[in-house]
Amino acid sequence: MQADPPRYYRALILGAGTSAEAGVPVTKNFRATARRVAGSADGKVRDRMLAVIDHWDRSFSFYNIEELYSYVELCEGAGISLPGDPSISTDDIRFLILATLGNALARVDDRMRNRYSGFWSRTASDSLVLSFNWDNLLDIGVTGATGLGETLDYGPIPIIPCGFGSDGSSPTTGHRTLVKPHGSTNWLHCKRCGNVHVYPSHLIPLQVSIGGSKVNCTVCGDGSPLQPLIVPPSPQKVTGDPSRQPFAALWRLVAETLTQVHEVHLIGYSMPEMDLQFKLLFRETLSRNTDLEKVMVHTTSKVGYAWTDFQEHFVEILSPVGKAGLLSFREEPFGRYAGP
Repeated sequence: MQADPPRYYRALILGAGTSAEAGVPVTKNFRATARRVAGSADGKVRDRMLAVIDHWDRSFSFYNIEELYSYVELCEGAGISLPGDPSISTDDIRFLILATLGNALARVDDRMRNRYSGFWSRTASDSLVLSFNWDNLLDIGVTGATGLGETLDYGPIPIIPCGFGSDGSSPTTGHRTLVKPHGSTNWLHCKRCGNVHVYPSHLIPLQVSIGGSKVNCTVCGDGSPLQPLIVPPSPQKVTGDPSRQPFAALWRLVAETLTQVHEVHLIGYSMPEMDLQFKLLFRETLSRNTDLEKVMVHTTSKVGYAWTDFQEHFVEILSPVGKAGLLSFREEPFGRYAGP
């Protein structure tokens, strides 16, 4: 008989705002950041990054990174030709994302890393933390750069820890729950067996993406090279793509949790248009939650119409299911929430 999923008291939903303070690019500044990173990169990395950016500028200059990926993904699936010669692929865009994030993560200082440890110190163990971010700053905040310290539970996803402490500590056994349904910069995936290999840092997956190294699955061995596992910015969160199948169980856990929790906190997350599927899941699961006491949105300071529009966005999401009355807003960016 399958065990019931753990019952969490609260869900904390984290978006790009929780990483932006550490210098990790968000949608609005991603292209400029990628261009700067490419300008200082070497050889093949620079050339491949610039090829994607140049094509982006020429053919899709009015798209942001999420829209660019979504459209290229649609064209690949439907067999629609893209303009330009040479063209670009979703693999090229994933490479651009990983190379850009890798550069940003290398610049994060200890003071900022300690902020993520502070977040976990404030977060009770009966909380499920859902992060839509690809970076591994939250992971390091719990486990430390060498995998030591408290341990993480990544939820119902087939995890194999790699390169962690010799004392047997790993990020998969359970003091804190961190669900990452968009994947992570420190994850590699085997398409043959479906296992997800988790590394202490983003460097090995980055090298695999760049093409500078090849890592085989520890279960399947030679002939089963691992690939970086991030779900790119696309409205379709779970598809027939084998690399996205491990996330189906994570989405089920999220759905089950949101029907049961007493509190929901959204931190640095504005529920953008590209996350339509999650917006619908959020609304429908909370509509069935009879224990829900509050939904609090933690955000950066906003003034005038920007503040009004921001509040109305969430009211419109929850009003149809009678939960808007549980909404409250706090001008509290991630850094203030996590503490000094």
